Amino acid sequence: SNSGTCAASAYSIVLTLTAFDGATVTIDATQTDVATNVSSSAAVTITSAAVKARFVQLNAYTAYTCGIDSDGKAFCWGFNGSGYLGDNTTTTRLVPTAMNTSGLSSGAKFVSLATGGDASHACALDSDGKAYCWGSNGNGRLGDNTSTNRSVATLVNTSALTSGAKFTSLTLGWSHSCGIDSDGKAY
Repeated sequence: SNSGTCAASAYSIVLTLTAFDGATVTIDATQTDVATNVSSSAAVTITSAAVKARFVQLNAYTAYTCGIDSDGKAFCWGFNGSGYLGDNTTTTRLVPTAMNTSGLSSGAKFVSLATGGDASHACALDSDGKAYCWGSNGNGRLGDNTSTNRSVATLVNTSALTSGAKFTSLTLGWSHSCGIDSDGKAY
């Protein structure tokens, strides 16, 4: 079970991941009006009908969820304030929505995914060891040598990596992203 809280306007929203079997996700959502302290709750079950394959990884964080299916495609849903669903919009999505892949290398398939500690960015690794990030880019956390928010997966600048090295893992914090390369160096 993974849960998080976010403040949106005059409401507090708590999302709790209660079940995941690879094809179905169940999230309990509780919304509380901060001014009146009146709450309403609902269990939301999302099947992977939009996903043609089974989910193999799922990351739920505060106000959004992202997953990778067995075909290496990424899907996200939930609040989308800075484009952190990666679908080239800032529209909140209630069902798994395919990420926009215009920024990916041809034929790229994701193998792992990480969501940010402040619920504002996400990153993924493809099968070639390339890292892509999207969402809020405060403090340059997307690693593309800018501070421009990105609503599509954007290739991380790898000029600091040793020639031929590739990322093997990523982890995200409050306002930063870190990776380990195939030489065991941390960035």
